[in-house]
Amino acid sequence: MAAACSRGFTFIRFAGTAYWPISMRPWLSNETAWWALFDELVADASRAGCTLMPSFLWNPFVFSDLAGEPFQQLLNTSSLSRAYLFMYVQTAVARYANNPAIAAWELWNELTDLADVNQDNATYYCAPPLGTPAYRTRQDNYSTDDLIALQRDLAATIRAADTLRRPISSGNDIPRSNAENMRATYHDSHQNYNPDTRD
Repeated sequence: MAAACSRGFTFIRFAGTAYWPISMRPWLSNETAWWALFDELVADASRAGCTLMPSFLWNPFVFSDLAGEPFQQLLNTSSLSRAYLFMYVQTAVARYANNPAIAAWELWNELTDLADVNQDNATYYCAPPLGTPAYRTRQDNYSTDDLIALQRDLAATIRAADTLRRPISSGNDIPRSNAENMRATYHDSHQNYNPDTRD
């Protein structure tokens, strides 16, 4: 980090969670040790003159897989998946609420890539030895509207805990060429995958 910052790379966007569920288990088993390591990362950045933007959902399924639930449970306010995600984010933001080493927060990494996509039997982000199911099901599907609702709730949670009111990035990707057609026909039996038009 110090070498990067000394060469002018002073803004670092990084995965603020582990990638695989198995690598998130230490957070559950020893939260104190987990955040102590995160403290070291933030302190290293501060010493090097860098600023950070942690992205909280780099692997979109990491918290739902950790909870043994499908992705749709992140939309359920009573689910374990959602409790894990929001507890993690609230803890991180509150912990560094007054720390200038954090330049901004990011909700996730390109979750729009799978919005309105039928994931039944797909193997996106699947590696059973690392704590995931062998394949995805329809219960892992989410729509653009689902994502907007989750984005709004998560951003509100960050805003409420962040004393310095730093920018919040969605982390959304550039829309696919057929994004609007897929969104409009998400609930149809025959989804429209044709490219969008100006109409």
